[in-house]
Amino acid sequence: MILIIVWASYTLFTMISGARGVLVNDTIMYVLFTIAAIIGMGIAIGAAGGPIAAVERMTTFAEKPDGMAWFTIAVCAAAIIVLIAFWAIPHSGFAM
Repeated sequence: MILIIVWASYTLFTMISGARGVLVNDTIMYVLFTIAAIIGMGIAIGAAGGPIAAVERMTTFAEKPDGMAWFTIAVCAAAIIVLIAFWAIPHSGFAM
């Protein structure tokens, strides 16, 4: 019941207050979800026995045996570098 009340109050606030309310509402949600993610990550890592034990468990995860392999990490890093480089190039349109 409390979730319905919270949802209804945020929805009503956003609908009544317009663009300024959407900005406030989105900022509140960003802060709320960021805090929840940090707390959740801390709980998950703590349940795994700490950061070192969490990484050790991920390297021996049976369903994804190569999930923490250096090749996987290198490919992800290369993809991020390519995306950042593409984003940094000024584009004046798409030329074919």
